[in-house]
Amino acid sequence: MDTRENIGKHQRLEELMVGISTSFINIPYGEIDKGINQTLKTTGSFFNADRSYIIMLRQFEPSRLDNTHEWCRDGVISVMKEIQNLPVENFRWWFDQMEKGEAIIIPSVERMPELAKNERELFQQQGIHSMAAVPMLVDGGLIGFLGFDVVQEERSWDENTITLMGIVANILANTLDRQCSETTLRLSQQYQYQLNEIIKSGIERESFFQSMCTLSRRICSLIKCDDGFVFYKQNNQQICYMNGRKFKREESFLHALDFLLQKTRKGILVCQPDNKIHKDFFLDLESIGESFIVIPLAVNKKHIGLAILAFHDSHHFTPLEIAICEQAAPQITLTLLKSLALEESEQFSQELDALRATIADITSELEISKLLDTILERAIRLLNADGGDFCVYDPDEENLQVVASRKISEDYNGSIIQIGHGAAGLAAQNRETIVLDDYSEWKDKLEKYDNSGIHAAMVSPMIVADRLIGTIGIFQDDPKNQFNEDNRKMLGMFAQHAAIAMDNAMLFEKVQRMARTDTITGLLNRRALLEMGELEVQRSRRLNHPISVLMVDLDDFKGINDQYSHMAGDITLREIAAVMKKNLRTIDVIGRYGGDEFIIILPETDSSNSKITCERLLNQIRATEILVNEDTISITASIGYSSYMEEFPEVAIMMNQADLAMYKAKKSGKNTIARYG
Repeated sequence: MDTRENIGKHQRLEELMVGISTSFINIPYGEIDKGINQTLKTTGSFFNADRSYIIMLRQFEPSRLDNTHEWCRDGVISVMKEIQNLPVENFRWWFDQMEKGEAIIIPSVERMPELAKNERELFQQQGIHSMAAVPMLVDGGLIGFLGFDVVQEERSWDENTITLMGIVANILANTLDRQCSETTLRLSQQYQYQLNEIIKSGIERESFFQSMCTLSRRICSLIKCDDGFVFYKQNNQQICYMNGRKFKREESFLHALDFLLQKTRKGILVCQPDNKIHKDFFLDLESIGESFIVIPLAVNKKHIGLAILAFHDSHHFTPLEIAICEQAAPQITLTLLKSLALEESEQFSQELDALRATIADITSELEISKLLDTILERAIRLLNADGGDFCVYDPDEENLQVVASRKISEDYNGSIIQIGHGAAGLAAQNRETIVLDDYSEWKDKLEKYDNSGIHAAMVSPMIVADRLIGTIGIFQDDPKNQFNEDNRKMLGMFAQHAAIAMDNAMLFEKVQRMARTDTITGLLNRRALLEMGELEVQRSRRLNHPISVLMVDLDDFKGINDQYSHMAGDITLREIAAVMKKNLRTIDVIGRYGGDEFIIILPETDSSNSKITCERLLNQIRATEILVNEDTISITASIGYSSYMEEFPEVAIMMNQADLAMYKAKKSGKNTIARYG
């Protein structure tokens, strides 16, 4: 009878585990919190707990923790509001255990050790008699823990229950990590869009003072702060705008601004709860705000002013907020310079109108492939030139590559130009716009341009915060058409905005790539796997071609982490990922599913060929020797696969079937393969 009950309980545990795992595979971003709360209710009820919850370390302030999700049985009081903004240091015993990756099992709160005095007092205040908690880890780092409380009685927890708690914690950790990455991506996109809109609104103003007014009013929306200041100081002119209005303060406040100009010579200045500067100087800084960030506005290493984003109350600036403020600095500077140039030179009015429209277009484009041609085409049109080329700087190779060209007799795209050579190389080296009246007679011209038909030429470097992005060059074919000083200034201004647009696009592309890539192995992450897998399944349906899915799980991987360290585990994951990539086709899709599990999607592959691939991978993994410090270790794997010739299900179902087959391989003794069905 006991055996039958144990089998039944084990089966229910497996069903619960599979159900929870499956529920999070395709869960939409907006449904994640709801799914987590449902999982807490399901597991809390299954384990006969009175309360289940997740405690998370703050992403940008890991010394504090918050209760982010909670479920309570009917009649049990919620403690979620009490567990907010608590210092980790007050619960050192608890987190010393958690950071080791160990579960904490407390059959009796009353009998907790003296070292856990703070924890015991907190649990007693919450009426807890017994509890169990398991760490939530991402890439070996602690992000929080999953806990279960019993308030009615003291209780012991069996080993199977603790194991399942660990599995649930791993699933939830990966889900929360995905949510965090997607939230960061969405915030980054929102910040970038908001910054583009702010700069565009400043550019559209007709005078310098209107730009100051607009920027100081709208800049608050960048990070949703309380007050925005824009301060300009040049020669004897000092102008400050706050929230869209001209701002006059006492002499002491202007001294404070001068102090901030000096403090920001090397970059932005952040004043927040853990980095106060108010107490160090007898200056009128409190009137700015309780927390604020100061953005230097500089051109050619010369400071011309400040932008300040301030909060009335304490605010901890996130790395993303700081990054977007750093990115805003050159854009605000250039907006103000544009406005000054507009006022100082009426003869530039038509050209600057064209520049404003051009900049508005290029700053809103975030796709690099489109932006390259757009920048070159707009530069040629802006200066009424016959053609041009656009080069991007490679900091690793320290050279320029032609990525776009117009109206040159040969296709120069892909050509490499060394720094200091040719017009583009010279402009990049000197970091200034160069103008050549007759390129064909220039002694330093490049041979590859001998038959290009170029006569007058002008090249500007594209620079953002002292970083070379590339060069933009334009030319005239007709000897009668020459470039003047006004043209030189115009191209220089355009090049600075083009550099910012390129920098924005490269940052956006990097964020998108990071959101799809596993940081340890460089393989696709789970989200990207699902997207690519669904595309392959759709193609198989359309063409009625076979497709297979493999689940590869490293055997006894935890032992490597325990014996050698998590760093050794990361090395092992990278080595095995490299082995699999080397032994797969270019059309195959491979990614890290989570932990030590990998998913491989094999298009155009039936069951028999899938088996051959599994055997080849298994042999290669067995034969791989991994060097860790001075030790050589090896590892095996269990591989499950599912194959379809017709009636193709969703890719998530195929993955789940391969996962079940992999568990069958595990039960068969590991280091083997198994087929679903």
